[in-house]
Amino acid sequence: MVLQIKNLIKEHISLFVLGIASVSFFVLNIVLKDILSPEEYGLYSMLITYCSLMSAFGLFGLDQVFLRTSLIEDKEIIVDSRLISMLLIMVLFMSIIGSTVISKFYDFGIGYFYLILLSCSMALIKLSYNISRLLSKFFLSQLTLNFWKLGLTLLILFGLFVNLNITVSSISLYLFYFSLISLFSFIFFISKISFKVLSYSRADLMKLALGFFLTLFTLSVL
Repeated sequence: MVLQIKNLIKEHISLFVLGIASVSFFVLNIVLKDILSPEEYGLYSMLITYCSLMSAFGLFGLDQVFLRTSLIEDKEIIVDSRLISMLLIMVLFMSIIGSTVISKFYDFGIGYFYLILLSCSMALIKLSYNISRLLSKFFLSQLTLNFWKLGLTLLILFGLFVNLNITVSSISLYLFYFSLISLFSFIFFISKISFKVLSYSRADLMKLALGFFLTLFTLSVL
């Protein structure tokens, strides 16, 4: 019986991580609604919404292009080298645009530079998640995607236990730190990626990215 339970957990551990993260984040929202003022809770909700948007759209669909154009050979991912430069330029561009717009309307208590880095991190976390799935590292993929939810919940609950002052500013900083920690997941598979020029032009890659971006945007609006 014990062995069966261990095997069950091992086979579905990624789902356990997803479930625990979802429950944790639900509990976190309830706790914060009680301890934050209505104005601060509104700011917190907007911050989470913004991070979700950056995670979904921060790479302008290039993460989906990465998944669909990369090749798997001998358990390694072969990526078009031009796509990497496009990814980095796009994530920086989208982060600057997003941070500039959101900072004009909302003050999360962190500097503009930190907001840009948070935006970049959220977008790159989604890329790491997709690469991990491509390599069948499902536990790592879910842990990468949901680490900030788990970490933020545990830290805030601990903060309440030791009577720390929880504000939107402190939450923003905690979120920033946990998002950076999540990016360390890249070290677990970076050696599994090699680069070469594949049979796609830059125009082809951008057309694919635009198509995925518009599809995701349309589905999100609907």
